[in-house]
Amino acid sequence: MQDLLRRHKKAILVFILVFIGIPFVFFFGTPSTCDRRDRGFFQDETIGTVGGVPLKASDFRRFLDTMAARQAQGGERPTYRDLDETGAADRILHQMVDAALISLQEKPRKFKVAQNLLEEEMRKWPMFQTEEGKFDAAAWNEWVRQNPRQDWNTLYESIRQGLDRNVFLSMVTAPAGRILDSEIDQQLQDDHTRIQIRYAKIEPPVTLGDEEIQKQYEEHLEQYRTPDAYVAEFVAVSLQPPMPEKALDIVRQARGGADFATLANEHSDFKSDNGGDMGWVSEGPQQMDFRKPLFALKPGEVSDPIPGFNSYFIYKVEEERTNPDTQEREVRARQIMLRAQLSDEERAARDDIASKILEKARESGDIAAAAAAFDLEAKKTSLFTKESEEIEGVPTADVRQFRTIFDTLEENEKVASLTARSNIYVARLVEKTPGIIPPLDEIREKVHEDAVAAHKMTEEYQARVREYVEKIKEQATSLAQIAELFPELNVEIKETGEFTRKEYLFRDQLYLQTTQIYDAVGRGEPGTMGGPLKDFQNQTFFVELVKRTPPTEEDKQNWAEERKQRRESLMTAAENEFLEDYLADLRERSLAQVPIRLDQKAIDRILGRDQPQESDEGAATPLPPRVTPDAGILEGLRGD
Repeated sequence: MQDLLRRHKKAILVFILVFIGIPFVFFFGTPSTCDRRDRGFFQDETIGTVGGVPLKASDFRRFLDTMAARQAQGGERPTYRDLDETGAADRILHQMVDAALISLQEKPRKFKVAQNLLEEEMRKWPMFQTEEGKFDAAAWNEWVRQNPRQDWNTLYESIRQGLDRNVFLSMVTAPAGRILDSEIDQQLQDDHTRIQIRYAKIEPPVTLGDEEIQKQYEEHLEQYRTPDAYVAEFVAVSLQPPMPEKALDIVRQARGGADFATLANEHSDFKSDNGGDMGWVSEGPQQMDFRKPLFALKPGEVSDPIPGFNSYFIYKVEEERTNPDTQEREVRARQIMLRAQLSDEERAARDDIASKILEKARESGDIAAAAAAFDLEAKKTSLFTKESEEIEGVPTADVRQFRTIFDTLEENEKVASLTARSNIYVARLVEKTPGIIPPLDEIREKVHEDAVAAHKMTEEYQARVREYVEKIKEQATSLAQIAELFPELNVEIKETGEFTRKEYLFRDQLYLQTTQIYDAVGRGEPGTMGGPLKDFQNQTFFVELVKRTPPTEEDKQNWAEERKQRRESLMTAAENEFLEDYLADLRERSLAQVPIRLDQKAIDRILGRDQPQESDEGAATPLPPRVTPDAGILEGLRGD
């Protein structure tokens, strides 16, 4: 238990700080651009007051840190100054003011939570729960033991304030909780109704002359430059984990007559309960390397374990046929996938080998000799560019990463390193052929397409589209009539498969929102036409309902859990909307009655506004103070 708490100590601390809201001096994550070297730990201070309620610097920093962590999402974490420049810091200040105004409204009620309720609330924290959702006394006792200096009065008071605020806000938003069963049932009915449509894009033809094509070419020359081409000599340090011990035994059993489907259900880490059935598959031009050995098998044969993507695959082909449409060979097969993983020590050892090869290759310029020192062989690629889908000697899974290997090379460098999916690569640039701008005649078709696309973005073209749309709305009641009435549009009528409004139509290369489509025709009868609708690319469509299949009574019997989730979702949305209206009204009523004072110097110091920033001319200039924008709602205002 102690080890468990120690491993999750940071997560526990973040949970307490973010979700319980204890005022605490917290130094979290990547520091801002403010200079903290000589300040030691932050001294908590008041950055403002709202009717006597203090706004603490520690809370401000905590909210900034939380915002920065969320915006990072695995990428570069924004600094306080970054948050200031995007307006996020100002929004947090406004949200802190909102929270203080709510505290002032809540205080006169003198609502107090009993001590036993506070302790009961703490016991619900995830870190004090077993996997079965019960209170874990051992975890509680261990946490208490590891925090002997805990200020329990401050902790309880913070929880008490959070509960007080929750009760108050629950009262404020209570009217939003009136969600009608009929509203929920209608939404579920709509979500589970399957429809099929025809659609037509309204796209007036564009005729361009030679001058316009020439202009497109001359104004965008660099756009048509071919990419640089490279030839590289490289060595690959494999990241493939060792084969699981049971893999060869499974192959032996399968070849000895054991039922492959049963073996798949028992041993495969890809759990599907269908015996590893892959259905009918064909090789195709872009097949991954670990799948290619499958197509060398004859019916009844079982493959050796094939390495691929931190796993090993064992295949068995059961049947083969020629696809009547494509005339390609297809096989009906099963697979067993066994996961494998490098240990931390093994991964560190391979990273070390790659680093040493890189160092030796940079010193000597001889990548083959550097590779030979570790019993590895250097290979040479074919000519490749940033657009290459295949590179000689490089596994398919690594091509997209490998083709960027020389992107970060300095002018005088020749050797680069890159970690891809299957290998760590160390490569030496052997040959570079700079890209060229082809003559217009060689790429006229491409330039013409670009010029047409550019013209379609103009207001002139969009006005033509709107003109046609108005005529269609007045004169046509079906897609067929659009084609008859406006033959110059060359309307192509296409048809989708069935879908619900929760799905996408990307498989049909249609980028309309399905909710839009459903609202337009989903409640109508077959033949109903709707539009105009705009897709994600600002193209205009009309749609026509082909078929509408409502859910059956049997389908509705399975809606209990979904109905519950939908009610909770609708209530949350209604409460947030009601709370937003309440806060807007509260701010307006409070402006003349509640004094709000902010310590601008303290805020500037926290955000680093008092620190110099390089101007365009290279001179150090201070950042100007920001103007506070309209307030929003503090995320987590309820202390959820």
